[in-house]
Amino acid sequence: MTDGMEVNTQHRRRDDGDTNVTQDDALATGKGAYTRPEDLEKGAEKAQLRLLVTLDGSALGDAVIEPALRLATATAAEVRLFSVLIERELSNLAALPLPDGRPPRLGERLHKARRRLTAEIRERLGEIASRFRDAGVSVSTDVDNGEAPALIVEEARAWGADLIMMATHSLSGIVEQLMGSVSAAVVRAGVAPVVLVQPGD
Repeated sequence: MTDGMEVNTQHRRRDDGDTNVTQDDALATGKGAYTRPEDLEKGAEKAQLRLLVTLDGSALGDAVIEPALRLATATAAEVRLFSVLIERELSNLAALPLPDGRPPRLGERLHKARRRLTAEIRERLGEIASRFRDAGVSVSTDVDNGEAPALIVEEARAWGADLIMMATHSLSGIVEQLMGSVSAAVVRAGVAPVVLVQPGD
């Protein structure tokens, strides 16, 4: 654990030659694009890091912002801020009765709710991105709607992320095995190394 961050070291990613290497292999042989987070914080030289930072809009989820900003400034990383509008939560919102008590027209409500909430998320990501830009960090944002784990993995793969940073809500091992979690699912996918930030550490 470094400054509240922990990195999963068991999964695998692909180097530019499309050959599977573990993080330990990458560090030992120079293959791949991975450097230990503690080395990155010290400004270790490497090709520009692509850092995917996931945000869920919660206070706990926002715990990842400051560590990501420190890491990005220390390494001149390129940052993508990414949020997911979870479709099942949107459906619950759209199913609420209209103000006059009439039942909702589901299709219309879903469309309006999706458009409004997506705009709100984009605005918030823009505010966070400005903090990165003020620090001289190259940053972009993206929003999608659906299931968070699959979309985070898809975004990381499509964008070519070298490292994923996300907050974990500190579920116990037993609870996490029973219920699963977004962070656990992303780690299991193995698309890139994952740094988990625990709020309050």
